Amino acid sequence: MKSTTIGRFMLLALAVVALLALGACDESPTPTKVIPPTPTLFPTATPEPTPTPEPTPTPEPSPTPEPSPTPESVPTDVLPFSIDADTTVRTLTDSLTDAEVSCIRTELGDDMFEAMLDQPISGGGVSPESFPLQCVAPEIAGALTLAVLSAQTGGLSDMSQSCLQAFLAEHGAVPPAGEDPAAELRWGLNFQLCLTDEEALALAPPDDDGSFPSPSELRCVSSHTDIENFVTLVSSFEQAAQGGGAPSPELFAIMGELSAAFEACGLEFMTTG
Repeated sequence: MKSTTIGRFMLLALAVVALLALGACDESPTPTKVIPPTPTLFPTATPEPTPTPEPTPTPEPSPTPEPSPTPESVPTDVLPFSIDADTTVRTLTDSLTDAEVSCIRTELGDDMFEAMLDQPISGGGVSPESFPLQCVAPEIAGALTLAVLSAQTGGLSDMSQSCLQAFLAEHGAVPPAGEDPAAELRWGLNFQLCLTDEEALALAPPDDDGSFPSPSELRCVSSHTDIENFVTLVSSFEQAAQGGGAPSPELFAIMGELSAAFEACGLEFMTTG
């Protein structure tokens, strides 16, 4: 009885073990849920560093243009003598070279040359009209002209002296030849503009009728119009008078401008010249 009970118990235990084994085989293990990594749609590229802009080179400053050379003034100390009321042309010729004296004699002729030697320089013995200044060096001609002008006017003002020195250095002491009336008038006008009214009056020839504008009047006119218009007008009328044809319409426009300038200065335009 006891052995039967034991046997049954053993059979029951074996059955339970078998059932447990079968259950273990049938029951599938619950798989571990693996969450895949979220895919990156567009991989973010590492931004390249913004390049530092190169500094704009500072442009080199444009070179300052050199000013146009101002004509040098005529030196006043190149004459080996001073000029006063008693200084004669002979004093001048004694200081010149043989070639310069020969040129003067040729230009004047023997008789005129000999007669001029004892004339006072400041009394008209030396002037662009009567003396061939082109025969001497330009600096001598300029200094001589200044010295004569100073003697004839009783002394030039500082402003006139400075203006004339620059004028003579640029244009020369000898006015242009008579075959070019425009150039001759231009030279005369600019020469006149360097003087005071008193100096111009002292230099005026005895037969001067005073019809030509004084330096102060010319300066006034030149402040309202280009003084070159005056040259153009006078030259054109001279050409017309010599059969050069009637004045052009442009010339009448210049006349109108000059007339207005003269009127602004209290001058009567048609009575000058």
